[in-house]
Amino acid sequence: MLAVFLVLGVGSVYASTGEADLGLPILGTAGAPALAAPSLYSGAISVLYADGTSVVLESTQNIPLDVCNGPAGPGPGVAPGPSCVTVMATLKETSAGVYTYSFTPPTSLSGTITIYVPANALADDNGRIFPAVSTSIGTYVYAPSSSSSSSSAPPAASVPPAAGSPVQAGLTRQAVSTTPTPTQPTQASPIEPLLLVLSVLSVAGAVLAASKRRAH
Repeated sequence: MLAVFLVLGVGSVYASTGEADLGLPILGTAGAPALAAPSLYSGAISVLYADGTSVVLESTQNIPLDVCNGPAGPGPGVAPGPSCVTVMATLKETSAGVYTYSFTPPTSLSGTITIYVPANALADDNGRIFPAVSTSIGTYVYAPSSSSSSSSAPPAASVPPAAGSPVQAGLTRQAVSTTPTPTQPTQASPIEPLLLVLSVLSVAGAVLAASKRRAH
């Protein structure tokens, strides 16, 4: 009976020692982040123990990620600030020890963005919390597009040219040249009264000559 207890005790020690030797899971990059949809980035990470054994995560829902367009903060964590924003991502196991993640990028950051898994953000199925420090899992470039469409400028109002300008002077000359000249009354030619007088004198002469012939 004592021998059985000794065997069980030694087996438990070896089992626990072997389990402890696995250490904390190690994060790696299995796929660079890329645009998976108009407003969704996706990438892949590997989660393995030191001996290469795949890790089963305790949870794959609502995993925090820190995205930063500046240097990471000091210490084990990356404190969200002007250059870092925390987003929630969903993990999906695609093969043993490989998980894809997806998240909506924050529009407040642009340029080259680095993705970090914050310290102590994950846990394996044995309850081991990791990573010990914030760990970079990739970078991407984000340039938010403007949703407002540029409207065309309204047509400029027609402004009359200033007085004295070459355009105004040209218009003035054109107005003067195109103004109709008032019609002057037609003056009678001086020849017409003279002809009238000559006609009257001729008639009078003819009448006088006829009277003289009757008198003789």
